[in-house]
Amino acid sequence: MQWRSFVMLSVGMTVVLLVSLLADPPYPRPVQVYASNPVRMRRPQPNQVILSMTDDFLYQTLIWYEMPLAGASSNGVVHGIGPMKTGVVGVLQQRRKPLETLRSNRSTLVSDEWSVQFEHTLSGPISKISHAPPPPVPSDSNHRLQFAVMYHVLENEDAQHITRVYYFPEESNDVMEYKDLIMRGTTWIDWFNLEHTSILYSRDPDIYRFRIAPLPTKLNHPPHSISIPLDKMIPGEPVKRYHQPKFTQKHRVVFARIYSPANDTYRVFSADVHKTRDYYHVNITITDGNTTTNTWKQRDKSDIKPTKIYSEENVQYMAFVDGTHQLHHDRVETKMPQLSLTRSKDGKTLVVPFMKNQFLTVDYTDRVDVLKYDEEESPFLYRNTDKSILPEYYFWSYGDRLETASEYEIPVGAELDESGSLLAVWTDANVIHIFKREPEPHHRIVKHSWYLSMVVAPTQGELDAAGIGTITFYKHEKDTYMVVGLLNQEIRTYSMDQVEEVNGIQFLEFVRERWDMLIAMSFIILIFVINESHSSSL
Repeated sequence: MQWRSFVMLSVGMTVVLLVSLLADPPYPRPVQVYASNPVRMRRPQPNQVILSMTDDFLYQTLIWYEMPLAGASSNGVVHGIGPMKTGVVGVLQQRRKPLETLRSNRSTLVSDEWSVQFEHTLSGPISKISHAPPPPVPSDSNHRLQFAVMYHVLENEDAQHITRVYYFPEESNDVMEYKDLIMRGTTWIDWFNLEHTSILYSRDPDIYRFRIAPLPTKLNHPPHSISIPLDKMIPGEPVKRYHQPKFTQKHRVVFARIYSPANDTYRVFSADVHKTRDYYHVNITITDGNTTTNTWKQRDKSDIKPTKIYSEENVQYMAFVDGTHQLHHDRVETKMPQLSLTRSKDGKTLVVPFMKNQFLTVDYTDRVDVLKYDEEESPFLYRNTDKSILPEYYFWSYGDRLETASEYEIPVGAELDESGSLLAVWTDANVIHIFKREPEPHHRIVKHSWYLSMVVAPTQGELDAAGIGTITFYKHEKDTYMVVGLLNQEIRTYSMDQVEEVNGIQFLEFVRERWDMLIAMSFIILIFVINESHSSSL
């Protein structure tokens, strides 16, 4: 009977409509203010993008880690399977445009607003980059530091690891200059972080968890474009047994210096992820050191259970031939975290994504006079050798998560604004999650969690063309903007104070956002209707 097919079709479409109406409404999207579309270069996509700002200009630095030597074909002789190779070199190109264009409500279709500042070809491949921390004290002699790249030179039997530091010179605020700082030793450097007065780095292997290389005084003074050997090196915390589990196959680490009111204290935050055969082991610590006496004391240590690399999931599906339901096991691999970190301008707040869709926030407080009576926090307060309590402490907040489409979608970068009250975290699916919290001075006595405020998803078509390279926040008068640097060299600016209006009913929004699910559901309904029609005609 044909009416049965019609009823089945009507019921199926009603179910689709109900699913769309019952679906959670999407998070607000910030208003896009500006979009650039520069002319592409005849080069592969850069590996990384860095955005820097002055009062008048936006600087975009495109970084290629490994490019063929000049004059060689793209199939030139390259030797080495790790980050240290021969036959390739690192390349940096920087250009700028007026900062006011980021606030213009229009799109740039050609690149005539960009002016190229420089193009530097290094003597070897680049392995990693580091942004300079925001300067808390403008009078600091190194407050004009911008970023650094680490590259590697191999000549015969000699290997050199060189940190090129870019800065605005003391005599100018228009064109960046650089100095090459030659690191001591030949052991591989697996992480480095550019600090105000030093380079914090770690070697693999090493008997110390990290080392400190003081920066030369008056680094941003002439002469520029020169090489300086870093002769002084301060060893950090010695490696202990619990710092690395047995049978480690892969390791990632991030280090950063964080705030301490004691001027002679060098406080280091570290996050390690070790991959063994079956588990990821996360080790996060805060360690205090005195670089004069070379003494180190661990202040805090994480207590995070190991995460299974593979998980068994039951997946149910329907066989269209006989209409039966079947159940099978699917072994899903959890991706290894791509560790990154971001700090507030005063260094009192730090955020690091560390496992799956989780991220950790540490916040400084000086209210130990109250916290010492808190049963949860008092055991972890920092103490001197005589058991007296230090008037400083860091809250740890593990509970914040990204609301991803899948728990296997992982964050790959994060950025805090200057105040530490606005946070952007982006994932390997090119989704930007924007979190907010109330601005509050650092004398709180309770943890202060984030709440998800806005989301920029690639289904909007704005981030489909390339991955996200970097994000920074920009404040103009009372307005706050999020500036996104894409790996295809484009720039996007979003207002943090305005959200897009949702036009149309929720069903249309569901169709636009979840069209893939809609097609699958419609296809299943169509199969049932066709089968019913054939059965009725027999």
